[in-house]
Amino acid sequence: MRTTRWASIRSAALVVILGLEALALGGLALSWFLIGSLAGWVMDEIFAPGQHRITITMFALGGLCLLGCAIAATATIAVGAERGFRGTPHAAFWRAAIGLASIVQIGWIVMVATASVDPGIGARIGWCVALATGIAAAVGCAMAWRDRANMIAIPPPPVAVG
Repeated sequence: MRTTRWASIRSAALVVILGLEALALGGLALSWFLIGSLAGWVMDEIFAPGQHRITITMFALGGLCLLGCAIAATATIAVGAERGFRGTPHAAFWRAAIGLASIVQIGWIVMVATASVDPGIGARIGWCVALATGIAAAVGCAMAWRDRANMIAIPPPPVAVG
């Protein structure tokens, strides 16, 4: 007989959002690194011979996206495995990961909000969904961090998942 596992709906939704965001940021990092190594080199030779400003900028953006991917993935593990509550092993590390994920969410919101959107309805719907999930994840991360930083931290009441 299989035992039932319990998780809060908020935690499950946050795990899905952070996991997908980690994949998206990882894809952005890979594309910045590929563009930086290929197109950045060519653009540097055309616009600024002998300098590597564009290549270095693209590598820096790729590194920033890679850092965001690592933070989002670590926070996904922390929320999904219910890590970071006081008295658990390495609680401060897991709380810090969730706190940093809140900052990454703010960066995600700024990135999406300042992006140019094609006039098509599909692009506008995608923009709205990306912005809404970023806001939901920012609030969720802040709430998860607050729950774990509480002196009398009790995991949220369970809801059957499986």
